[in-house]
Order: sequence, then C-alpha cells, then structure tokens
Amino acid sequence: MLEGITWKEYFAAVGILATVYYTVIAVMYYRKEIRALLSGRFRQPLEGKREAEQETAAREKDPFEELEAVVAELHGILGRAGKGAGKAMLLEQMRPVLSSYTGLREPAYRVAVTNFIITHAEELCGAVFSEEELEEEWRTLLRQ
Repeated sequence: MLEGITWKEYFAAVGILATVYYTVIAVMYYRKEIRALLSGRFRQPLEGKREAEQETAAREKDPFEELEAVVAELHGILGRAGKGAGKAMLLEQMRPVLSSYTGLREPAYRVAVTNFIITHAEELCGAVFSEEELEEEWRTLLRQ
C-alpha cells in the first residue's frame, strides 16, 4: 500500500493537512481579528494605536535628559548668584526648578541633585549645604 504513494503525493497531503490544521487553530483563537481583517477595519485601530504611542513617547522625557536640564538650570542659578549668596536665597531660587522636577521622587536622581548642589554651591557661592538640609527641602517640595 505504501509503495503506491509517491513523495509528491505525500508532501501534498502533509501540506494540505498542515494548512487545514493551522487554519482551524487560527479561527479558534483569532476569530475577532480575522473578521476585522476581512471587513477592512483591522488597520485603522493599529494605525491609531501607533500614533498614540508615538505621541506618548514624544511627551515623555528621558529621565537622564530631564536630570541634565535640571542640573544645567541649577548651575545657572548658582553661577548667577555669585559668592555672596546665602542658603535661603539659593533655596528660594532653586525651588521653582526643583518643584517641577519629577526625578526628586526617585532616590537615585535625588541623591545626584543633592550631591551636585552641595559641591557646586560651595564652589560657586561659598554656601555650605548638608545632606540633611537638602533632604528636608526635598520632603517639603514633595509634600506640595
């Protein structure tokens, strides 16, 4: 009996059976998607979804870029304040920049900003901040 079947017939039968099998599986699990594809509505939601994802990605800033921008603004504030600036004046000038910075909620970014201020405030303004003072200021800003 097997001698009467050629390789060509065998592969044709296996191909047909595999096609039927995968079609049944696809219909069972992807019925809604197949209907939408056949009715022509399938592409519209995907295109809208891609556009929405691109808009969201454009609105969201990279945390490192945001940190760099905040550090640049703080450096400008410290540089403009000069050597005679006091702690209270510096904190008052830095509050608007830091209150809009979402990275203060993340410990790593908060530590980076704290270290930057401690180092550069002493270097550029002669004002010596402690970590405790700045942490208290961050807590105050985060409560608002």
